[in-house]
Amino acid sequence: MKRILIQIGVVLAVLIAVGALMWTPQQALSTRMQAEGLIDPPLDHRVQRELGQTGAAVALGGLRSLIASSLNLSAYSEFESQNWSELEKIFNMIVTLQPKNAYYWDTGAWHFAYNAYFDYEDKYGVAPARRRQKQKEYREKGEAFLLRGTQALPEEELLWRSLGRLYSDPHKPYDFAKAAAYFEQAVKLEGAKPRMKREYFYTLGRVKGREREAWELGVELMTTHNNRNFSSMRSLFFTHCLIQNPILAKDDRLIQQVFGGNKKLAYKDLANYWVRSRTEGFPQANLERVIRRLAAELDIPPTQNPFLNKELKRVKKI
Repeated sequence: MKRILIQIGVVLAVLIAVGALMWTPQQALSTRMQAEGLIDPPLDHRVQRELGQTGAAVALGGLRSLIASSLNLSAYSEFESQNWSELEKIFNMIVTLQPKNAYYWDTGAWHFAYNAYFDYEDKYGVAPARRRQKQKEYREKGEAFLLRGTQALPEEELLWRSLGRLYSDPHKPYDFAKAAAYFEQAVKLEGAKPRMKREYFYTLGRVKGREREAWELGVELMTTHNNRNFSSMRSLFFTHCLIQNPILAKDDRLIQQVFGGNKKLAYKDLANYWVRSRTEGFPQANLERVIRRLAAELDIPPTQNPFLNKELKRVKKI
C-alpha cells in the first residue's frame, strides 16, 4: 500500500509540474488570441454574479452575443421606466460580454448623455441645482463610456464621432475645443469618411485661438467640389477668410471665389449663418459689413434682413 501511495504521489507531482510548465505558454496564447479578437476575455466575477448561474453558464458556453442581445432588450424597458442606475448596470454587463461591438458602446452612451440628461432637464420633484448636477453627471458618464469603448475599439470612427458630437450638440453647453480634439481623432483614422473632416472643420472653426488652423483646413476642404455644395462649409470658410484678411469685406473678390459670383446665394447663406452664429458660437468677424452691402445691392425686403427682423429664423428664398 505504501508503495502504491508513493507511485500516486510521483504521478501527481509529474502532472503538476507539466501543468506548471504548460501554464505560461497557454496563458500567453490565450492573451494574444483575446487581443486579436479571436476569443472572448474571461467574464468578470461581478458580471457572473449579476447574470446568475444560468446566464453565466450560457455566456461561458460561447453564447455571449445572445445574452447581450437579451440584456439590450431589458435595457430598453429600464429606459422607458427612466431607471437610469439599473440601465447603467445592464450596459456595463453588455459591453463586458461584447466589448468589440461598437453599437453597444454607442447606445449605452446615448442613453446616459442624451436620454438621462434630458430627463433631468425638467424632472418633476427635483430641485434645479440637483437637475444641473445630474445632467453634468450623466453627460460625463456618456463620455466615459465612449472612452472605454475607444480603448476596446480604437479604430472605430463611430465612437470618436459620438464623442465629438457630445460637446458640439446645440442643445447642450458647448466645449468646442474638446469636441474638436475628438473629431480630430476620427479624422486621423484610416478610411475616415469625408464628412468627418467637415464636422472637424465646423467645430475647429469655433475654437478661439485656432483660427489659422481652421482656415488652412478650410482651404484644403474647399478644393473638393463636393464640399463646396454645403452652405455651412461655404459660410464658415468665407468668414475665416475675412478673419485672415479683413480687407476682403470691401469688394466682391471673395464672393466670386467662394460663391462663384452668385450674390443671391451668398446673401442667403451668409444671412442664415449670421442668424445661427447668435446661438451656435460661429465666428462673425466683420461679416455684418458684407451682409449689409449685399442686402442693399439686392434690395432685400426688411422681413428677410437679420438686422431689421430680429425674429428671422431662416432666409428661405430671395
